[in-house]
Amino acid sequence: MSWYDAIKDAISVAQKADNIPLLQSLLDVQKQALELLEENTKLKNRINELEDIKALEKRILRYDFTVVTLDEDEKNVSYCSACWDENQKLIQVHKYDDGTYKCPICSNGGIFDKEKKSASVQRMGEHMAALNRKNFEDSRRRFGGY
Repeated sequence: MSWYDAIKDAISVAQKADNIPLLQSLLDVQKQALELLEENTKLKNRINELEDIKALEKRILRYDFTVVTLDEDEKNVSYCSACWDENQKLIQVHKYDDGTYKCPICSNGGIFDKEKKSASVQRMGEHMAALNRKNFEDSRRRFGGY
């Protein structure tokens, strides 16, 4: 017989005996027992979460830049180290063609490929120089040269 069945039987006996104070006490005990059961379930779930986090922590690989990866991950997915350190959440960062990355949650970002970033900066500089030359030539034509 479980504790729940024992309390239920005691409530039934108290009802038949028409003992209101005993019935109230048993209902209070039943309510407290259910609250303890609920708290116990929550604590077990939290323990499982912490065990999962501990297992993941053992697999975390850290780098000079602010991402982490998981050991034995064939896809080598990059996650935000700030989100992991702060909340123990693995948030995949967005990688961009210019060699940079950014976390969609906390906006932590940086460079993951210096060569791609350098090439991107060089292309941007060339593009800006071409725009400046075009603007200069347009101004000369418009205002009659200098």
